[in-house]
Amino acid sequence: MRPCTLTWRRRGALKGVATCLLNRALGWAKDQGYDRCAVDFEPMNPQARRFWTRHFDCVAYTLVRRLDALEADVREV
Repeated sequence: MRPCTLTWRRRGALKGVATCLLNRALGWAKDQGYDRCAVDFEPMNPQARRFWTRHFDCVAYTLVRRLDALEADVREV
């Protein structure tokens, strides 16, 4: 499997434009021999979350904790 990346920033996008771009990009990727496409987005962006979860299935959640914050917590104990 080869990675496929699609990114763009668009504020106030017209309805349907992003879906059209996505469908064209996925069609191109399929024609190039890709069989999967993964998407990474920031879930705190409600528009992005709504869009991507309409078009893709969730397969993982990723959590991050900054280690410098952990060091500050440990020093206070």
